[in-house]
Amino acid sequence: MMVDGSEPAFEVGRFQRRVDQEGEDDRFYQALVPFDTFDDVLRRDRYRPLPHDWTIAVTDVSHSTEAIEQGRYREVNTVGAAVLAAVSNALPDLQFPSTFGGDGASFAAPSAYSSITKDTLAKTAAWAEDALGLTLRIAVIPIADIRAQHLDVLVAVSRPLRTSPTRCLPVEDSPGQSANSSKATTAFRARPWE
Repeated sequence: MMVDGSEPAFEVGRFQRRVDQEGEDDRFYQALVPFDTFDDVLRRDRYRPLPHDWTIAVTDVSHSTEAIEQGRYREVNTVGAAVLAAVSNALPDLQFPSTFGGDGASFAAPSAYSSITKDTLAKTAAWAEDALGLTLRIAVIPIADIRAQHLDVLVAVSRPLRTSPTRCLPVEDSPGQSANSSKATTAFRARPWE
């Protein structure tokens, strides 16, 4: 039951998606109705279960706290951001849910792209180790495995994130500088292994 007393528009954990057309899974995220207010974050009816044949990828920079304490916050953040930049570059026509956590990132994508995403993540991890001496841990989990544990993954999209005009990620040059300063912000597109 929802906060407002209504029933949700779907049953969590029982969602099965039938794919009738080629490419329908590619449009799942694109078809989500974005919300405009922070209050919508609390409305469960704004969230939809990921399609059954998608995967979740979770990455994390190992020992990031120690690296940050050593003054290596730029490197840690760069590796975390590189995950999403690299996958976006590898799958330029696919819109997918993602989140950046500073020392890692997570995203979901159709299983049809698993070989591309796994290869991209492996190359990003190799780059992080070779170029920056940081270990990037990676897990790729099929949604079907999550649902087999009677759990689910729900996603929503907010308008400010969805209408971003570019897939470039701004990277702040140093703490305290304005993100609007051209000196402080650099467009970041990672293909570090090429």
